[in-house]
Amino acid sequence: MARPRSADTIIKSTCPTCEIVFEYKKYKPKKYCSKSCSANSPDVKEKNRQGVENTFNEKYGGHAMKTKETQERYKTSMSEKYGKEYAMQVKSIQDKAKRTTVQNYGVENVLSANSPLREQIKQTWIDKYGVDNPGKADEVISRRSKRKQENHYTDLSALFAANNLTWLIQPDEYEGYHFSKSYKFRCNKCSNTFDSTVYVPNNVFCELCYPDKKNTGEKSLLDFLNSELNGKLISRNNRTVLNGKELDFYIPDLNIAIEYNGLYWHKESVRVSKNYHLEKTQACEEKGIKLIHIFENEWLQKQNIVKSIIRQTLGGFVAKIHGRECDIKKVDSNTKKDFLNNCHIQGNDKSSVAYGLFYKGTLVSIMTFCKSRFDKKCEWEISRFCNALNTKIHGGASKLFNVFLHDYSPNNIVSYSDRRYFSGDVYSKLGMKFESYTPQGYYYISPDYKALFNRQMFQKNKLAERLEKFDPEMSEWENMKNNGFDRIWDCGHSKWIWRK
Repeated sequence: MARPRSADTIIKSTCPTCEIVFEYKKYKPKKYCSKSCSANSPDVKEKNRQGVENTFNEKYGGHAMKTKETQERYKTSMSEKYGKEYAMQVKSIQDKAKRTTVQNYGVENVLSANSPLREQIKQTWIDKYGVDNPGKADEVISRRSKRKQENHYTDLSALFAANNLTWLIQPDEYEGYHFSKSYKFRCNKCSNTFDSTVYVPNNVFCELCYPDKKNTGEKSLLDFLNSELNGKLISRNNRTVLNGKELDFYIPDLNIAIEYNGLYWHKESVRVSKNYHLEKTQACEEKGIKLIHIFENEWLQKQNIVKSIIRQTLGGFVAKIHGRECDIKKVDSNTKKDFLNNCHIQGNDKSSVAYGLFYKGTLVSIMTFCKSRFDKKCEWEISRFCNALNTKIHGGASKLFNVFLHDYSPNNIVSYSDRRYFSGDVYSKLGMKFESYTPQGYYYISPDYKALFNRQMFQKNKLAERLEKFDPEMSEWENMKNNGFDRIWDCGHSKWIWRK
């Protein structure tokens, strides 16, 4: 007869994870009540983490995904399986992730304002970083700043090399692109060495080889403002008005600020988000400040037009004409093209109707109309309106608008005002009603950072004939990046509608 096992004794214990009392047999001891509690135990998690870390250190000298070999192997696997370098670039996987998140939490993004996990996530960040967003933590800011500077140094070195310049510093000597930081360069053409900031990379050049470039863009803008303001204070690189965000030029007496946006430092790949320029505009509006954003290429290539806009914003001297002193005529396409290219920041358009105001036989104002392009509920759109440079015409816009209403009897008309430069007040005076703000748009930056292109020029169906390298499996943006282009975001437009 078998001897009874004393080990069949039942033992009671408390699970250290869920704190529930459970039972086990003495011969089969258990620390946790279930596999789930064991897996969720901080001690077990730390032991597993340490084991993985030790394995990675022995095998790769650090985290597996930080080695170039593993990264390339991962990309190759993804490309073979999905045709993309990363799984989350595949739309079907993106959609699946959204569906799963909706099923589990009722929202597409767990960080959205109405997410049930938002407060829990914020609390985790507070526990870990001491702030409710990792982006505010000194540790994260420092890490991002270091990585950003390493990327900047690599990109800038390539740009300078393409311009026949050697940057005479090492990566660890790079201290950022602030206008107060100066670095040493050597011209590969004449061997001249010189010092320069890299605040506007296109302004780094050898003065012996290019003496005509001495007057840089930002310096010439400052000189122009000084000449217009008759001694009024111009606060340079002001960081107090927007609590740390920089304003290049701030004129407190007029509540006007101006940003000179270099194409290199304001491109998307240096992590200037699509909201960056708009958020500055909105922050200024909240403080009653009118902010003008000038893109570098506009100042360098359309300076007379930009000066005219700024001069009128500042209340400077301009010619003043009364609309009643002008004759109204339809304008032919060649005359319209020349006038818009000389006087409008966007240049010529494809409008079908153009009316002009003529003062003593000279065209001084134009308004053009086309069939509505974006809002199909509207019949017509004001495509362009501008006066001759440095000219103000009292009642001119109303005269041009009213003659179109008389000749075409439209039911409705839409127009858009660029928030980088204008408030849209002129449309309010025409009897148009503010409808909404449009989302921000973007322009493509040429690989040499000297030109901007309207994104409509590079819609995906046009890329095969416009780009040297085109992959139909890639998105429009991926193809553009693959050809050396970058992009810069604007502030969107205010939308105005006139109804009969």
